[in-house]
Amino acid sequence: MVTINFQKKNLWFLLVFVIFLVGSVLAWISGDPSLNGHTGDEVFIYINGNSKSLQSAVDDGDFSGSFTGGGSYSGDVFLGQLGEEVIVNVAGSVKSFQEAINDGSLCVAVSGISPANFGTSIYGHSGDEIEVITAEVKDLQTAINDGDFYGCEEINFALSGTPVVNSLGGDTNTGGSISFFTSNPERINDGFTSEWQGISGFASNSQGFGGWVWGVYEAIIMFSSAEINRVEYVRYGYGPLGATEYERVYLYYNGQWNQIYSGGFYDGPMATNTISGSWTGVTGVKVEIRGEAGTVTTVNLHSYLYEIRAWGTA
Repeated sequence: MVTINFQKKNLWFLLVFVIFLVGSVLAWISGDPSLNGHTGDEVFIYINGNSKSLQSAVDDGDFSGSFTGGGSYSGDVFLGQLGEEVIVNVAGSVKSFQEAINDGSLCVAVSGISPANFGTSIYGHSGDEIEVITAEVKDLQTAINDGDFYGCEEINFALSGTPVVNSLGGDTNTGGSISFFTSNPERINDGFTSEWQGISGFASNSQGFGGWVWGVYEAIIMFSSAEINRVEYVRYGYGPLGATEYERVYLYYNGQWNQIYSGGFYDGPMATNTISGSWTGVTGVKVEIRGEAGTVTTVNLHSYLYEIRAWGTA
């Protein structure tokens, strides 16, 4: 016969372990962010020149209008996480919550553009593990995606920028023509969509094997350094078996043009395309479009750019 003798100290250790195990299971089952991670009272940030908890900042109205960061929490943290240790998704860019405050991206995060997708490099806690009370109780990432922290008025930096439109080449078969309209670049950043720049072409079937025509142009707007969160451009395309073959969007930062979007084969009425993200130190935006059309008969090609907008904060 074997006798097992538990001392009182061992029983206490066993009891603590069982409580911890049960709590972990309940947290996993419930999905309550305050059980999986922390409440807003246990996340510490720097905002509007003050160090405070996230929930205090919400309660004090720090997020109700335009707000700034520019630092880190300066107090002692005995229970909880710093804002730098909470990972969130803001407009598709994964960063710490404090960074999102500091770089201005949180302040202009409209609803519906910040999914709960944090990649693989997670330290501390992700935004869906933090409970915050805004108009209702929800996790931090949901609050961001709901636009609860949107408070800064966005600026369209393209409006005050310097525009230029360039022809990058084009061609057509015998009997056709291609015309570039680039001499009124101010039309692409005047705040209206009534006038355009771009290309218009025509090709015939005079040689018996169909007509074809193509042309490429770019529109560039340079402006003062800004934090850009959204780029929009308004265009129209028409052309059998083609119209817009491709559309490419670039932002100028770090001393070079950086491509942020590539798409193509747009053939339809005037419409706006939107690219969201978070880019710092941006001083220019460029949209490059190639229009192309071809058919067994005569063909017309129209590719027009009406307006470019670059939204963000200074």
